[in-house]
Amino acid sequence: MDKNRLSDLIRGATKVNLNYSASLLNLSKDYIKEMSDTITNESFYNESRNGSKDDSEKPDQTTTPERVPLIVAGRKGEMANAAFAVNNTSGMGGTVTLQVKGEFSGAKVVSDPETLSLDVGESAIVRVLVKIDNNLKENTDYPGVVVIPELGLKVTEFVVRRLPELKKDKGSNKKVKNKTSTKNSLSNKK
Repeated sequence: MDKNRLSDLIRGATKVNLNYSASLLNLSKDYIKEMSDTITNESFYNESRNGSKDDSEKPDQTTTPERVPLIVAGRKGEMANAAFAVNNTSGMGGTVTLQVKGEFSGAKVVSDPETLSLDVGESAIVRVLVKIDNNLKENTDYPGVVVIPELGLKVTEFVVRRLPELKKDKGSNKKVKNKTSTKNSLSNKK
């Protein structure tokens, strides 16, 4: 065997081994992620069913990836909101109720819309709305969750926070012009 042929065989064998290892690594990562999602969804499902561990009650659904909690923040007197998408990936359409759960110190927190009708493959945008008032303490987090009670499904988590009031400067009543407004007023005088 000549050196070039031997070198090509070694390169080919190395390439096959590296491709095999990369494929195995990707499959292992996917398996761990799927198992993690299944365990996470199982524990929520069982909590929402008051500790029921009977799998026959659980509807057949595909797992959804965990979402980052929404931040619903505003100052006193504002209507704070955040939005998220809902996709119907199930094999059937229908109407579901969206329910907001959490302790919000008397502040009213709602989803918009409160009921949702989606055909197979359709999606919609849902908002979480909060009227920020004195019931909420400044810089305090109030965690909540949007669920579909009919399916025992957690849709998304969110955090409500009342932001501190903006402090007004003593000279805040004076009119301030920025460079752009001055430039525009000069060009209008020409």
